[in-house]
Order: sequence, then C-alpha cells, then structure tokens
Amino acid sequence: MALSSSVLGILVWMISLPIFWAISHRAAANWRNARRTKAGQEDRLSDDPRPRIVYLRSFAEDGSVQEQSSLVSLALLSSPMNLLSGSLIAPLVPEKTYEESISSPLRKIGPVVALAKPGEALPELGAIRIQAPDTEWQQKIISMFKDGRLIVFSLSYVSPSEGLLWELKKATELVPLSRIVISIELGETDRAVRQIRYERLQQLLEPILGQQLPKKIGNKSFLYFNEDGPQLAKSMRAVVAAIKRSEPITEF
Repeated sequence: MALSSSVLGILVWMISLPIFWAISHRAAANWRNARRTKAGQEDRLSDDPRPRIVYLRSFAEDGSVQEQSSLVSLALLSSPMNLLSGSLIAPLVPEKTYEESISSPLRKIGPVVALAKPGEALPELGAIRIQAPDTEWQQKIISMFKDGRLIVFSLSYVSPSEGLLWELKKATELVPLSRIVISIELGETDRAVRQIRYERLQQLLEPILGQQLPKKIGNKSFLYFNEDGPQLAKSMRAVVAAIKRSEPITEF
C-alpha cells in the first residue's frame, strides 16, 4: 500500500529531527572544545577589559555535569520516533558542566576566571583558567581577590577542602561580603534532606563569615550579601540580576 505524500513527509520529519539534533550538538561540542584550548582562553580574557569574576571550587568538582536541557528532552518526547531514537542522540549531546551553567550569567558582569588545576591539559568549560605554580597559588589567589569585582565560591555539603576554606577565610579578610557569592551544592531535591545538609554547611560558614545565615534553605541554592545582610536566591541568574539592580558593589 502506497504512502500518501503527507504521511511520507511526516515520516521524513520524524527521522530527520534526531539527525539534526545530533549534527547541531556535535558542532556545538567542537566549538566548546576549541574554547578550552590555551589560545582560546587567552583570547577570551584579552577581549574583555572588565574587572574579573573570581570562581573558586574544589578541583574534585571539575567536570560535574548538569542534566540534559529540557529543550533536548522535549525534542526527544515530541514523537514516538524521537523517543525511540533518544538513546542514540543522548551520547552526542554535549553535557553542560555545573561550572559552565553558573559562569554563563556571571559573564554579564565580567569575565569569569579560576585558578587552573595542577597538571590540567584541557580545562573544563566555564571559567577562564589562570596558571600559577604550586608554590605560589596562595599569593595568586590574594592578588585575584584584590582585583576582582566578585568572588564566587562553590561549596558542597560534603566537607569542603582545607584549601577552599582557607580561600573563603582570606576573602572575608580582604574584601567586603557584598563582593562574595556562595553556591551551595546540596545534591538533593527533597526539602527535608536539603535542610539537614544546609544546616551542616551553616555551622561551618557562620563563624567564617561572621554572619547569622537564613535558617531555611528551601529550594534556594545561592548565598549573597547586600545592605540587608545575607540573602538566598534560586539561581545565579537571580544573583546577577540583584547585583545589576544595585549600585557598584564597591570601589576597586
């Protein structure tokens, strides 16, 4: 039985959409990898004269990824053919790292930089890597703090490294809290579990920050400071919006 032209057109569309997704996302992956090279990183930094955003994290977090975007998921579910072919597309869709997801909104107010991981041949996407010898990393961090517009920490409910805690303590000594943002990674969506993990971090952070933090974390994930004290936000985008609404954080 011959297929009508309209049915044939639908079949072609159902088959071609997954192929289009695969090709376009593979091209995006190639572009992303090009930006990770040393030359690509240097170009990004030299092209942006704005004061820098300093991003600090545990090196163990490098490469942690986000789930596939809802847009990709919707595309896969838009038809039975797409759903069946989803297992073929998924490996071709470049995963977005956590660092990349929070760096994107931060770039609206300045280039994002981070200290390079020792021995790192190909850095993760997100912050532009700054090199420093192992014996000089603390001096380099202090210099970055003094010159940076904003200092962003990524802290997990799992015990932060001693180096990261030293960086946080040093930041509170050198810059006002209004220039510090903390990403609180609780690794859970259940509110009760999130609250328990947040309280663990809260006990660790309050003595360092010299501030009483909000008692409930809810569905928030970012801590920042303004004239009213510590504030929680759902996303880095919301933090950046709050910063942009205010006057410059401080003179530097």
